[in-house]
Amino acid sequence: MSVYEKSKRLSDKDFKQLIGVKRETFAEMVAILTKRSVYDILQQENREEQQRKRSYDMEL
Repeated sequence: MSVYEKSKRLSDKDFKQLIGVKRETFAEMVAILTKRSVYDILQQENREEQQRKRSYDMEL
């Protein structure tokens, strides 16, 4: 069981002591990072798609 999973069972006081921020702040941080990760993945896929298109153009 990970620290994150264990932290769900803690009181708010114990959570802040273990993690270093309030539970609400941590939830916001996770939401932001999750959105950022999805954004990064989509950007990378777009770059790869454009590189494939460029390589086909060069072959002609």
